Amino acid sequence: MDSWDIALHELKKKHFPDLGADTVGVFIVQNGRPVYFDEDFAAFLGCPVTHLQADPDPFGFIYPSDRQMVIQRFEKQPNGDKAPAIYTYRVVGHDHSIKWVEETCVHIRWENKPARLGIFNDVTERTSSEAEYHKLADHLSWSRKNEAVGTLAGGIAHAFNNLMMGMQGGVSVMLYDLSPDHPHYEGLRAIEKQIKAGARLTSQLLGYARQGRYRVLTLDLPQLVAETVEQFQVDQPGIEFKLDLTQCSTLVEADPKQFRQVLINLYRNAAEAMNGHGTITIECANVTHEAINNPRYEPRPGNYLCLKIEDNGLGMGRAIQNRVFDPFFTTKEMGKGRGLGLASVYGIVKGHSGYIEVDSHKGQGTTFHLFLPQKPKRQAAAAVRINPVLAKPRTVLYADDEFLIMEAADKMLRQLGYRILKAYNGREAVDAFGDHKDEIDLVILDMIMPRMDGGEAYDRIRSIKPDVKVLLSSGYGVDGPASEILARGCDGFLQKPFGIEELSSKIKMLIGEPACETLQ
Repeated sequence: MDSWDIALHELKKKHFPDLGADTVGVFIVQNGRPVYFDEDFAAFLGCPVTHLQADPDPFGFIYPSDRQMVIQRFEKQPNGDKAPAIYTYRVVGHDHSIKWVEETCVHIRWENKPARLGIFNDVTERTSSEAEYHKLADHLSWSRKNEAVGTLAGGIAHAFNNLMMGMQGGVSVMLYDLSPDHPHYEGLRAIEKQIKAGARLTSQLLGYARQGRYRVLTLDLPQLVAETVEQFQVDQPGIEFKLDLTQCSTLVEADPKQFRQVLINLYRNAAEAMNGHGTITIECANVTHEAINNPRYEPRPGNYLCLKIEDNGLGMGRAIQNRVFDPFFTTKEMGKGRGLGLASVYGIVKGHSGYIEVDSHKGQGTTFHLFLPQKPKRQAAAAVRINPVLAKPRTVLYADDEFLIMEAADKMLRQLGYRILKAYNGREAVDAFGDHKDEIDLVILDMIMPRMDGGEAYDRIRSIKPDVKVLLSSGYGVDGPASEILARGCDGFLQKPFGIEELSSKIKMLIGEPACETLQ
């Protein structure tokens, strides 16, 4: 035994006199890096000790998602900074098996420099059950956080949509009969354009909250990918795309407009990570739920189409990956990003009963995996029956608890030539319908109202007159409570904010032209 081995032996004897049966190795860390592993630890990993000593990555044996934590703690140790004396993490054996070790360290002097002497104990059996518990606890915490943030995001979007509804209604009425050469015409159009931009912003929030407007069709996803790639390259000629979309079933059930937004947002995120120059690789595959690896998901069993979108950009660390789908989280400087692009991607994918995973390392690019359930093609929807025009005034019962929205609706309906009865809550709507059921052609119900919400009001109105036409209206999206009412036979949905043209189109589809008279 040479002097080096004697010194190490004395240190082990001094600091760890009673090594247990679980001890599987000894190591020394100096200047933030491991400088020595013994043969026992190499045997535990299933490789010769020379393999550990020659590995250019001294942390290569640590499980990837635990590596940064261990490195940070090693970096604190040379100067005696505070760091836990005992902690647990995963290591990867030469045969790719994953084991848990408990590391115990003490401060020493090695070759006249500060260092740490440590031992590894094998705690795989004990930690596996604990890890499963923490995994479930983490999943519950993550689910509750996302549910809370989604509820907040949906509430904000709903409130803003109601505010914009009042503005949109007033602008629509003023523009309806205004000549393009009027001095205020362009100004009003500019206001309307900004309202629509605000509506797109709230649509992203509703997407995260999974309360967006989904029009589910049988969609050829590779075709949509090709179309969006062509569209994107017009504005981003420095981005090269490599597509391999032949290895999977091509049809899924999805909203084409929403999934166009998903793809464009992911392309844009990749382009920004590559500073406008690089390669985006897109592939697809047929998989089962077992391919979904995120421990926070509990995927429904079945077959999925997996769409893989990979870039060769800057990549990101674990901390950013953990927050990348949070609304309003952005790594861009102030004023250059709202932090809603990937949040809306997450919400839209989840809203389609799908899952999304992100895998990234700094300097090694980023890969997103989208998993969409494969389902049989839906039957074509029955044609909408349009009532013939009758020679009598058309009367609309409009129910909404927001005064400004009611005023806007009143102006739009009168401008279009319809008569309007007003109700400021669900109970008033039911009472008004009971009193005027023979003259009311259409009911428009807000979803959220005091005293009685839109869902209960709808059921009571239909019990009075089963064939009356009813439209729902909401600052929230159609997915959620509104979809349940639509499934019970409600005739349509109006997403706030809407203008006079959309209102006119919806009403005409259900009850025809307004009437032969206009109320003033």
